[in-house]
Amino acid sequence: MESGAIEYLRQNGVPQLMESLLADIVNAKPQRPYDYINLLTLLPPPTQTWPEPGTFPSLTTEEKQSCHNLLFNVFPIYADAAQHPKLLLYLEYMMQTLGAKNTFSIQTSTLRNFILRCYDSYDDRVPFHNFRHVFNVAQTYFVFATEQSGASNVLKPIEIFAGFVAALTHDLGHPGTNNPFHVATQSAIAMRYNNISVLENYHAAYAMHILKKENLMENHAVISPEDVACFNEIVISSILATDVSKHKSLFATLPLQDPDWTKAEHRRLGIMMLVECADISNEIRSHSFSEMWAPLVEEEFFRQGDRERQLGMKPKPAFTRGEPDIASEQIGFITYLCVPAYKACTALFPKMQASVDALERNKEAWEKMKKK
Repeated sequence: MESGAIEYLRQNGVPQLMESLLADIVNAKPQRPYDYINLLTLLPPPTQTWPEPGTFPSLTTEEKQSCHNLLFNVFPIYADAAQHPKLLLYLEYMMQTLGAKNTFSIQTSTLRNFILRCYDSYDDRVPFHNFRHVFNVAQTYFVFATEQSGASNVLKPIEIFAGFVAALTHDLGHPGTNNPFHVATQSAIAMRYNNISVLENYHAAYAMHILKKENLMENHAVISPEDVACFNEIVISSILATDVSKHKSLFATLPLQDPDWTKAEHRRLGIMMLVECADISNEIRSHSFSEMWAPLVEEEFFRQGDRERQLGMKPKPAFTRGEPDIASEQIGFITYLCVPAYKACTALFPKMQASVDALERNKEAWEKMKKK
């Protein structure tokens, strides 16, 4: 039986493109339901249960330490569904390290339910924008905030914690198609958000609904209403900042010459940049890691291109099977997207220069592959 949301879509003149999306929804795996209208109000209970010590081993000291550097490799864990509970344990460890219980008095059950809801809200059928990507972004942000950038010296704990939540929720319910696709096809979410940062607005709204549902940062005696408002503002603005089409306007607002960390606005912009850089961090790790991520992005693009052809549209070369050169695509990604973002972030947090250097090394590696 179709959900009320799907029935709504069919009865309200949704364009042809939604038929293929609706087919995906109708045939979706039970543990990954999503739709584009009413999911935010439905929010069924998490289907995954928390891994108990008697059924799944706790993290070792070595495993906990592994999340503190950029050598962490999510691929072998994610490849085995039976090991996915370990990713949940890693997230709990990182959020506890950032003060979930000791600083913000968040109950363990509340934190775990929040993590489970996030896990349930990503679709494994999407090649790139799934839980593997989001875990990688959250873990990268964790390294940035606690180890690499020096942010913990100038930002407040609740601001850093909000950034982690933004990293974990920044792609909630991602359908595997991009903003231009939704705008061009007049999809339901494009119409809902007036063609403006369509997916980012959807992800941010989704995040706020989950936060509200689980009361993650509310009703705690140690968190003031002002702190909750600050937290929510950082989560929303950081998710919206992941819209790469808005980079130029975002960079124009940064205090690149002389950040004043006593100003809440400068601190918020600092968090936004750390989250955005974590989102495009595939090329700051070793080249062997970037070689694993690039084909997943490519396949997601190709699937969108296949759908566009079905709808009588002409896909761009990067979305057309057989046309793009993956090395050239990655060189362009590094040059025009990653380097400007990381240089802007380095102006705020000079220790981030290590990531700029890593980008240049990976660019050289891709250039060598292109010449072969």
